[in-house]
Amino acid sequence: MKDISSFYLKKSEKLKKAKKFEESLKLTDKAAQIKGEEKSDYFWYKRAINLREIGEYEDAIECLDKDLTIHKQSCESYFLKGLVLMQTKNYAEAIECFNKCSEERGQRYLSNSKKVERMKKAKKFEKALIYADLSANAKTLDDEFWHNKGIAYFKLKKYEDAKDCFTNALEMKELDTKILYDQAKCELFMGNEEKCLDILEKSCDLDPNIKEKLKVDIDFSQLSKNRKFRDIVGF
Repeated sequence: MKDISSFYLKKSEKLKKAKKFEESLKLTDKAAQIKGEEKSDYFWYKRAINLREIGEYEDAIECLDKDLTIHKQSCESYFLKGLVLMQTKNYAEAIECFNKCSEERGQRYLSNSKKVERMKKAKKFEKALIYADLSANAKTLDDEFWHNKGIAYFKLKKYEDAKDCFTNALEMKELDTKILYDQAKCELFMGNEEKCLDILEKSCDLDPNIKEKLKVDIDFSQLSKNRKFRDIVGF
């Protein structure tokens, strides 16, 4: 398995020789951080993050599987594994991991909720507040989760499921242009051309740079002769 700290040290040396000292120092610090993580309880999870960053996806999955054998049910590890599987185009497996992440988050929420009630009955209110906070954090899956799960469903041509995920993501981050872009694509593939165009118009108003992306994205090529689409992108 790749020695990640050495990988970053070598990159640091190359930058140093190119007299890019500030960038070199950042990579040296990163290498030291990775070395320090070897003693952490979450070594395999943190190693997987670094492996994903440098494109070593198979090794990252192997590390996450090791982490899951240690920590059994880890929402964070399942989510990260789902992201890595998406990068290797294993979308069905990615969704399985996202579902396991969601299930674990739900179990964590229920477990902490029960602890809140027990602490209240025992009149241990400070501890009850701690578990209440943990419960609140465990309940919510963020926009990144729903966005990525939506993309995975879209890749599998499960457009209704994808749309539901994008809707959930936008409830948390309604003006995120990346989510809006993927939502528009989903609407187009569901046959909702006008809705797609309305969303694209909104996206381009928020970020005009999207127009250039639309001009080359083959998923939108079927709209190339549509007058409204041409107006939006500036043909």
